[in-house]
Amino acid sequence: MYSTRRSVVLLLVLGVLGLALTQCTRPTAVAPEANLPDTLTVAAFGDNYTMTLGQLKAKMDTSYLKPWGGLVEDTVAEHFRDSLLLDTLSGLAADSVDLVKHYHAYRIFQQLYYEFLIKTFWEEEVFKKLHVDSLEAVQFYYDHPDKFKVKEQVNLYQILISPKTLLTSPDSAFFKRMSPDRFEDWMREHAENLYRLLCYGEAFQNVAYIFSHDVESRENGGHVGWTTRGVYLDPFDSVAFALKPGEFSKPYRDKDGWHLLYIDGYLPEGPVPIDSPQVYQSARQSLLAQKANRILAKTMDSLVATMELKYNDSIIDADVFTLPDPLWAAVVNGEDTIDCRYLKQLEPGYREQYKVRNTTGDLKKQMIRDAARPFRVVQLARAHHTDTLPKVRKKRDEIRHHRAKIVVAQRAYDRTWRPSELQMRAYYDDHIDDYVFKKPLTFEMLTVQDSAFGAFLREQAAAGLDLEELAAEQRKLTGERIEYSPPRTVGEEDVPRILFLTARKALVGAVAPLIHTEQGYHIVRLLGYKESMPFLRAQGQIKALLIERHDRQVWNGFRDRMFAAYKVRFPH
Repeated sequence: MYSTRRSVVLLLVLGVLGLALTQCTRPTAVAPEANLPDTLTVAAFGDNYTMTLGQLKAKMDTSYLKPWGGLVEDTVAEHFRDSLLLDTLSGLAADSVDLVKHYHAYRIFQQLYYEFLIKTFWEEEVFKKLHVDSLEAVQFYYDHPDKFKVKEQVNLYQILISPKTLLTSPDSAFFKRMSPDRFEDWMREHAENLYRLLCYGEAFQNVAYIFSHDVESRENGGHVGWTTRGVYLDPFDSVAFALKPGEFSKPYRDKDGWHLLYIDGYLPEGPVPIDSPQVYQSARQSLLAQKANRILAKTMDSLVATMELKYNDSIIDADVFTLPDPLWAAVVNGEDTIDCRYLKQLEPGYREQYKVRNTTGDLKKQMIRDAARPFRVVQLARAHHTDTLPKVRKKRDEIRHHRAKIVVAQRAYDRTWRPSELQMRAYYDDHIDDYVFKKPLTFEMLTVQDSAFGAFLREQAAAGLDLEELAAEQRKLTGERIEYSPPRTVGEEDVPRILFLTARKALVGAVAPLIHTEQGYHIVRLLGYKESMPFLRAQGQIKALLIERHDRQVWNGFRDRMFAAYKVRFPH
């Protein structure tokens, strides 16, 4: 049990966290309009389905929109609403999908269903019919002592005072001001103070929870778990294994910091006594598993012995990776078909095991026999009518509906579409102003007639002074003629070439080297630079943009067809 002190600490921490979370994660509002009732219907179809504003907001509050909090723009809210509707409509449309016509979806359904059917068959026909009484479990324990042997170990709790943690903590400045010797003395004194707390009767778990620097164990009151010798640095073994259950150690130092240990249990090397409930249950479960494995092995041997395979001779000597997935490879006992997809999953392992570039006809047949084993179990499950059990039929329908719903939802996407180079070139040409900038530079400038004065002004500008203010100030101080040109955007043809080229080399926000032209000496601060992109450089960006636009068009088309088919209405 933890003391009241820990409860107070926890309440304080949770209180602060609760306040912070309240401030940071505001409920998502759909639109700025106020006082709309949550009962307002925002979408409906058929006679029974309606979506209210309250339901929409509740979904938003548990969605990816939640972290943003605040208001959600109308277009975002509408897209989210439409996504929810399409999810519901896809579920309705799934009922009319013939999954057999969709090879990959049907194959996944079949795999998941057969896995559940096989698991349920073994549970119903084997595991539930097994029985182990207490005398058998005890006898199993004595017949297999090695299964229940353990190394000498202690159930360990620890408190760690880590120098690394202290030097990176919020109080690190306090510790970094200390000399190494003073820092070491502080840690030792701190560890001894914690030891005194334990001596006064404070629960070890409370002290560990509040003061320990070991992140993994601190939240569990310093509990490390059952620990054998040789796991931790010296002098851990000599300290921990000298303690009796219920005792704690004096502080000791190793390279990780200062430690205090508490031992809550001890097991000597050898078999754990059978009177321990955990050991008895372990013996019982081990015996059940042994019996079950014998039945399973015997059953599988019988199924394999009665297995009849009809091979597709045309694929036996072929490279399976050149064959279509749905092509049949064999029929198992006249009931179930193994297709080439199964062989493709096994082929790499066989090639590696037998060091061949392509499996021979005999190896192919061995692969087929391996692939047929679960089908024989499925056939046995059917013979025992496991497939007619309510929970199996329910699970089958759930899996089928889920896969069919995915088939419908996939119509909203066209993952294989990619724009041609001709389409990308056409987009580039149509949007040439977004990629080629005739006026790429934006700058402001001072112009003077004296080079030394220009160099002085450039140094002042480079130090961060505002050009316009600098010009006004120096006019008053010196009486010199200083022309200030406010920010403007120019191309190479708008200014002298040397000015354009020198300004372009400057960093945005920086002042270019002093520039001399026929008009005088120029101090130029670059405010912006748009670099033109030739087609080859822009191609990747355009490709991503066109794919995104195509995806949006496909999704919108799917939405419109589904909404029309189910006559979706938007009353408000």
